[in-house]
Amino acid sequence: MMFRKELPKAIFILLSFFASICLPAEDTNGIEKDSSGITIHTNKGITKLEFFDDCVVRVIHSNAIKETSFDSLAIKAEPKFADWHLNTEDGKSVVQTESLKITVDKSTGRVRFFDNAGNTLLSEKNNGTTITDFSIGSYQTNLIEQKFNFDHKEALYGLGQHQNGVMNYSGHSIVLQQKNKEIAVPVVLSSKGYMMIWDNPAVTKVNFGVGLEEVIPQKKLLSPKGRKVGLKGEYFKGRNFEELVFSRIDSKIDFNWSSKPPKGMSRNNYSIRWTGWIEVTKAGEYSIIPSADDGVRLWIDGKMITDQWQTQPETQFPANIQLDKGRHRIKMEYFQGEFDAAVRLSWQVPQEPVTSWSSKAGDGVDYCFIYGPQPDKSVKKYRNLTGQAPLFPKWSWGFWQCKERYKSQQELLEILEKYRELEIPLDGIIQDWQYWPNGQWGSHKFASERYPDPAAMVEKIHNLNAHTIISVWPRFDLETENLAELEKAGAVYAPVYDNVYPAGKTKWYDPFNPKGRELYWNQIYEQLGKIGFDGWWLDACEAELGGDWGEMNKLNTAQGIGAEVYNAYPLLHTSGVYKGQRNSMPSKRVYILARAAYTGQQRNGVVAWSGDVQGTWDVLKKQIPAGLNFAATGIPYWNTDIGGFFGGDPKDPEYQQLFVRWFQYGAFCPMFRVHGTGNGKEVWRFDEASQEILVRYINLRYRLLPYIYSVSWKVTNNGYTMMRPLIMDFPKDRKVYEISDQYMFGPSIMVCPVVSKDAESRNVYLPGEGEWYNFWTGEKYSAGQAIVADASINRIPLFVRRGSIIPLGPKMQYVGHKPASEIELRIYAGDDTSFTLYEDQGDSYNYEKGVYSTIDFSWQDNSEKLIIGRRKGSYPGMLENRTFKIVPVKKGAGTGISFPQQDASEVRYSGSTKEIGIKSMLN
Repeated sequence: MMFRKELPKAIFILLSFFASICLPAEDTNGIEKDSSGITIHTNKGITKLEFFDDCVVRVIHSNAIKETSFDSLAIKAEPKFADWHLNTEDGKSVVQTESLKITVDKSTGRVRFFDNAGNTLLSEKNNGTTITDFSIGSYQTNLIEQKFNFDHKEALYGLGQHQNGVMNYSGHSIVLQQKNKEIAVPVVLSSKGYMMIWDNPAVTKVNFGVGLEEVIPQKKLLSPKGRKVGLKGEYFKGRNFEELVFSRIDSKIDFNWSSKPPKGMSRNNYSIRWTGWIEVTKAGEYSIIPSADDGVRLWIDGKMITDQWQTQPETQFPANIQLDKGRHRIKMEYFQGEFDAAVRLSWQVPQEPVTSWSSKAGDGVDYCFIYGPQPDKSVKKYRNLTGQAPLFPKWSWGFWQCKERYKSQQELLEILEKYRELEIPLDGIIQDWQYWPNGQWGSHKFASERYPDPAAMVEKIHNLNAHTIISVWPRFDLETENLAELEKAGAVYAPVYDNVYPAGKTKWYDPFNPKGRELYWNQIYEQLGKIGFDGWWLDACEAELGGDWGEMNKLNTAQGIGAEVYNAYPLLHTSGVYKGQRNSMPSKRVYILARAAYTGQQRNGVVAWSGDVQGTWDVLKKQIPAGLNFAATGIPYWNTDIGGFFGGDPKDPEYQQLFVRWFQYGAFCPMFRVHGTGNGKEVWRFDEASQEILVRYINLRYRLLPYIYSVSWKVTNNGYTMMRPLIMDFPKDRKVYEISDQYMFGPSIMVCPVVSKDAESRNVYLPGEGEWYNFWTGEKYSAGQAIVADASINRIPLFVRRGSIIPLGPKMQYVGHKPASEIELRIYAGDDTSFTLYEDQGDSYNYEKGVYSTIDFSWQDNSEKLIIGRRKGSYPGMLENRTFKIVPVKKGAGTGISFPQQDASEVRYSGSTKEIGIKSMLN
């Protein structure tokens, strides 16, 4: 260790190089070395380290006598020579890089990562690797588990999108399985500055410092009379206990009635109440985990700990609770609405805390360690490894309206025309499902009686200066020509699951089949792309095959049994569409809206969404950590169904308030989109007071487009993240570790959504150092304190970091409605800062060829001077001359949405450097 620290870098590189060419391919100690890494033969099997740079390392543990290929669906980069040096220390192989020290135990293969100060970053547990033979039918695979030492001080983020309200996953566990509302991305971001990719697309249980989950056994469940036989179950007709049918003792709560309801019940609409006692033999913090398809409520000792009384796909709702030794009264309620019917009651008991990743199938342990140490650098390296996020079309950053569903060409066009008539800004409208004729799911054809001329419909949308995307599924009815073509290529599944989609009535395509991906794209291109649709809503791309583990685990895909590739379905599905459009429509940027995602999916031009969530305050609150943890996986673009998919009447005053709060939050998500079933949620359907607020936030979104589009370029060009958990900007401030309802939107704006009914204010923590400006008032507050912020119904608290530059454009009806010939530059003084304004043609890939322009703004705080740099680059249609209105923000000046009327210094700009002193304006 000291040897490495005392070496000049040049000498270290030379020694590393000579080590790579001088060490024999296989030495006497069982170590093989090549330019990409080392392979160590241990008593347990094979351990391999592959290097992608000095702080990106892939670790593979295998039982195999001969090495398995471990092909990755997520990782696209190739291992390469990095500056590293190998030696032996205390019976361990030690790899030293510029940034890391890595030790490998030569007897067990145990791997540990340290920074160059000797601090432990990630450490496998001794003998923590388990690879167990496992068969699914006649198919042989392995159950995979890797345990790591758990550090209770470490905060952990990521893992995809989950509706559990968890921000920091330390002390929690989760099952990573693609489902509606549950997006499985096996990537974690640590407060220690590293990311880890668990490179296994099988269904995976992740446990950060809690006991193993198990269904609560009979011996721990007691009847109301105290007998150790289980809980008393009362079974009712109706969703709300309308008519008692029978009672019985249930030894445990672990039921799936999807195919066959409880005896005496109809297939849909029944409810159950379980009562009794739960016995605890060891005091401590327990994670009690009810899970249900549809409604579930749970009380322990008379206190409600779970209240999820709505229609929903099967979802876990873990709650941590401190329990004393002894008996605790329990009551659990469940209702089944329709389709699936599953309910379970599990727990995790206190034990020695470990971190574990456990997958249901795989060749061996395979993960990547990425060290920043800054979070943004870790994410950038993640993108270098798995693919960069391409630039979305500029129009996609405007406001979107959709519904489940617009049922005709006339209805969809009337909605758009109404927005234009009322002069409410809008850029996108979506055609949801079932536009096809009956029995023609997957045909990509329109029912002619409802859509007489789809091409003319799309043309009219474009003539109204809007864009449209269309719902396309991986599901096919049996009589469709598209299915016949895919079947001929051997690229379909025929699941037997018969609840949502009856057995023998439907099939799903196999995106793991390269020919299948090609055919799928050609079908949607020929039938939808050629008539002008601007993007693709890839619905049910989990895929929605149903069941507890899902039907796909039994199916043979083109890349092995479904159990081994389960969670990667959306990655391969979106890959086919992305690559297909890049080939067939090379001048049009890909824009995909998808309900699921997997590691690396950012490379496919995808924005994910929250799934079919319920319109309630509790669900709104949970959307914020769900979206932030999704962004923490390195996949930058996400949005939520504003107002919730289920429920909500614009005429209901209570829902009006909820919708307004959700809408304010949605204006600061990467995609700004209203959706939902039932009554339409178009802006004009709400009361006048709500409409005024909604339009205000649409206008704010459009004014912020220069800022947003420039940040999106930073995402593409620098591996940046737009929607940012506070840990990304304030990793040294431990107070932000658990904050789930504040986040950064780009580098400057902190968003603090209001998620409580009838709120007039909310607590806001101002992280970091320095000062924060109130966006609405210009008032300044010292960082490091909690304040009470005004949160009246027309205001979402927004704060801007001291030392920020925010460009705002004109009010518009749609992107491109007006040239950004006049831009307001708000200066939030207090620190030196800079911002780069990015501009291009808006909807082509010419930016990949350097066809774009940038203007750098630099603020020098001591001299109170703004420097507008020389414009770099150009593109067709670029504004040669424009005006910048410089507004130093202070109390009462440079605030809110309106364009500046005073306190602005006007600067004419033609591409040359300008220096503007604004000292007098700051006073």
